[in-house]
Amino acid sequence: MENTNKAVGTDPVEKQVAKVPVTEPWKPASMLTVPKEILAELRSKGLAPRWVRKDNVDKSLAEGWIVYKSKSPKDIAPNKTAIDGAPTDGTVQVRGLILMVMPIERVKERDAFFKRLTQEKEKAVVDSLWNAAEKGGGAFTINTK
Repeated sequence: MENTNKAVGTDPVEKQVAKVPVTEPWKPASMLTVPKEILAELRSKGLAPRWVRKDNVDKSLAEGWIVYKSKSPKDIAPNKTAIDGAPTDGTVQVRGLILMVMPIERVKERDAFFKRLTQEKEKAVVDSLWNAAEKGGGAFTINTK
């Protein structure tokens, strides 16, 4: 049943929606973007950024990631104060994530390691399926005709 007590167009939500231009398709918000100024600085120094959950910082440090500390106060939890829980140590944090960096060459080595690990696991799965098929079991059989 429609609400007839309201005049059309007086709903504040309708007014707000009418002001929003539809210029591009909807996409989910990404809170993990690194501010352009920081990204440019990191690239000029040969560093790659990564957001890490605060409870995974120790593991990331062991892997070679370094906690990024900004010299600019606007990069450190913008629109917050120390009372709000903003970091006061120069770290850049967003919703429980902390910005960490690593030299790009080391990131490439890390990526190559995980790519190799994935390929080895994929090969093991395929080999296992082929072995099962050759023995007449498994989810499929090999047609040799």
